[in-house]
Amino acid sequence: MKPNLLILGGDQRNRIVLDILRERGFSVEYFSDTRRENTQAILQHISQTEYQLLPMMLAEQPICGIDRAELLEACPAHSHLFCGAATQHWIKACQDKGHCLVQLLQNETLAAENAYYTAEGAIGLVQELSKASMYQTKCVVVGSGRIATALCRMLKIHTPYVTVLARNKKRMAELALQQIGCLEIEQQGNAFENAEIVFNTVPDTIIDPGALCKMAKTGIYVELASAPYGCPWERIPDGIHKVLGNGLPGKRFPFSAAKSMAEVMVPYLI
Repeated sequence: MKPNLLILGGDQRNRIVLDILRERGFSVEYFSDTRRENTQAILQHISQTEYQLLPMMLAEQPICGIDRAELLEACPAHSHLFCGAATQHWIKACQDKGHCLVQLLQNETLAAENAYYTAEGAIGLVQELSKASMYQTKCVVVGSGRIATALCRMLKIHTPYVTVLARNKKRMAELALQQIGCLEIEQQGNAFENAEIVFNTVPDTIIDPGALCKMAKTGIYVELASAPYGCPWERIPDGIHKVLGNGLPGKRFPFSAAKSMAEVMVPYLI
């Protein structure tokens, strides 16, 4: 018998996963984060459901008005909790309670697809903000991971002026073979000179605010990483249009992102 699944909060992805899994014959219930729900009713459902999908990024936020300790206490023994990624506090708390925390973004296929959606969404976001084409635009991508790599490949379709600013020499060498300019992080002053768009993908404060002053007057800084971000938000120089681009797969491509999530979840539910 297919197990019941409870979906708690999250963005549009989670709401669409509900429909996808129901179409596949699973019994699924959903509670929204944005609507005032009966907390006791939610806790009652949690206590009866061993499989739960939580928001994509698990930090310290309450979920449907319920904090982490109360939620985990209500879960049946040895529950399976799904998310995209979680903080160490969540990981340890689940281990202490004997629950299985499944971080979906540890799946290579989902991580690659999520990176693609993020990169595509970031470019679309910039085009909407600037009201301009990416053609011949001078871009800098900070980082060399999945999202950065996907971004570089997409940007190269629009402009030859793409530079990667990174620390991983192996990844930089691989990107250089794709005709993408690469500079080490210590060279960010040179990289940002007259840059029109900077995309940061590194969740670490490695960007010098002073170096950002060298960007073009109409420069756009797009933060794609989670906190603490590449540069302290309040220290980004005045005049630069700064944009938080977190959660782009769920915001811009929720149907695609939900389909990818469901494909990874189903083997756990069968």
